[in-house]
Amino acid sequence: MRTTFLALGAASIALAGCTPEPVEIPEDLAEASKTCFGVQALVQRDENGRGLEEQFTLTEYAKSIQYPMIAAAKADNFTLESVLAFVPSEADALEDLALKDYTAALPECQKKFGIAGKDATPSLPEADTEAALNCFAFSQFVLGTVQGEEVDSEGKEDYYKELAARLETNLNGVIEADPDLLARLQNEGDAVLTGALQQAFSEGDPQGYVAACDNRFPAKE
Repeated sequence: MRTTFLALGAASIALAGCTPEPVEIPEDLAEASKTCFGVQALVQRDENGRGLEEQFTLTEYAKSIQYPMIAAAKADNFTLESVLAFVPSEADALEDLALKDYTAALPECQKKFGIAGKDATPSLPEADTEAALNCFAFSQFVLGTVQGEEVDSEGKEDYYKELAARLETNLNGVIEADPDLLARLQNEGDAVLTGALQQAFSEGDPQGYVAACDNRFPAKE
């Protein structure tokens, strides 16, 4: 069995008879999101018996990126690039934290970002028009992540492709039936879709949000 960086780190601490250094959660939400991204990833890898050097699974990445998503959604000037800027590289995020008491830091991260005790079901807008916009925008973001090289899609790439296509078709139908929405998209399309994505990110639950969209706009039989 391959010895992992995490196992070596834990062994070195034990041999030294030292208590792991606590993880300091920055006050600034953007900086804290980077730290909490790593904390969450390390805890999950311990739970799954996976090494530091292994590629993120989609489930691991979805749970870890919730912190940067929430931080980006609260930023003054939200853009898609802003959330990605809050996500550190895997090596930078994990190696430094691996020798610290990251397990004890997880509850602090969850509290700081309002995740602890949060309703497990993300909220979609009541109006179908706004929900369709949010779900379309978010599905495009998720599909881009799933198709990237850093994340193991866990064999779900086809599902996300089908869902993204379905939500796009659904949005097109909504646009055809709503002249006001068509005018908004024609006049300020980028801003409308960015606002929809920001609302989705504020929920901080990628997999839950995808499930909510899937249920709200099911495939037609």
